[in-house]
Order: sequence, then C-alpha cells, then structure tokens
Amino acid sequence: MFYVLTQLHKEFVALRLVSWNYLEAGHGKGAPDGLGAVLKRKSDRIVKQGEDIGTFQKFVKVFQTNEPHITIEIVSNDEIVPN
Repeated sequence: MFYVLTQLHKEFVALRLVSWNYLEAGHGKGAPDGLGAVLKRKSDRIVKQGEDIGTFQKFVKVFQTNEPHITIEIVSNDEIVPN
C-alpha cells in the first residue's frame, strides 16, 4: 500500500493530498499477517540490541543470518512487470 501511495503522483499529477483509512476489521488474521508480525517483532528486537536495519537489503541479510528457518526472496521489477 505504501508503495502504491508513493507512485500515485506519476499517474495523477494534480494530486496534492492522499488519505488512507485503515480499518482494524480483517487485519491480522491471515498467514501473511502472521509472518509480517514475526518479522516486525524480530526486527524490533534486533534494532533494540543496537543493530541498524536501514535498507531492505540489510533487512534480508539480517534475517538470512539470524533466522535460517525464514526464507525471504527478493523479486525484481522485471520478474513482476514483463517488458
């Protein structure tokens, strides 16, 4: 969702304000939400221990090092949007 918000100005040049109404209903109940919660809690814990996770590449490296049972794969734009 955040990525989509950052890209709206390209399609809608006159856009000046965006509002996102987040509703709790339906949140946190699926498998992706559970995995996201695990990654967030672990990231918070790592940062509290003094390690910086400032980029996505660093995030992936931290999890590859500290959580071998979690697999994170980086997918390039070329794999998502065909040329």
